[in-house]
Amino acid sequence: MNLKLLNKKSIWLIIIFAITFTIAIRINEVKASASNIYYVSTNGNDSNQGTISSPFRTIKKGIWKDCQKRYRLFNN
Repeated sequence: MNLKLLNKKSIWLIIIFAITFTIAIRINEVKASASNIYYVSTNGNDSNQGTISSPFRTIKKGIWKDCQKRYRLFNN
């Protein structure tokens, strides 16, 4: 009887840990993806920041900036 109770507690503990771990990973993914929005405009400039008020001129610059950010995220 005591062994069954211990097994039930262990199973619940594992389930709670798995759910918590999954939520923590998803929150980090959302934070990472929310900051990866870059704006491009024909009257922009590639030396700009890529924001809506100072967009890049070329898509190539936006992709390059995104790749640099991802590299820093994975390299930390």
